[in-house]
Amino acid sequence: MEQNIQLKQITEIIDETVDKEIKELIDNVIQENTKCKGRPKKYLNTQEAKDKAKEQRKQFKQRQRQKVILFRKEVTAKQLDITKMINKYVIEQDDIDNIMTILEKYKTSGK
Repeated sequence: MEQNIQLKQITEIIDETVDKEIKELIDNVIQENTKCKGRPKKYLNTQEAKDKAKEQRKQFKQRQRQKVILFRKEVTAKQLDITKMINKYVIEQDDIDNIMTILEKYKTSGK
């Protein structure tokens, strides 16, 4: 009987100490989570953020200029190719009529 009472007391003491430790651990985790909440700041101050944004805009504009220049080069090259191809082939009125009839057939069959 005394052993049962002692066992109960021991289990109560163990439960209390474990509960205290668990509560402390949970409290620590909660405190750490509240500190880490939100997105971390990228820049220390607004001036640094403005400078970085300015630099990014500048880089973007440079990339855009390069893309436009490349596009214009490709377009002019294709335009020159087209004019060369057109100059190679002379289309007569009969050829144009044949092309028109073929296009009209596709147009009517598509509807």
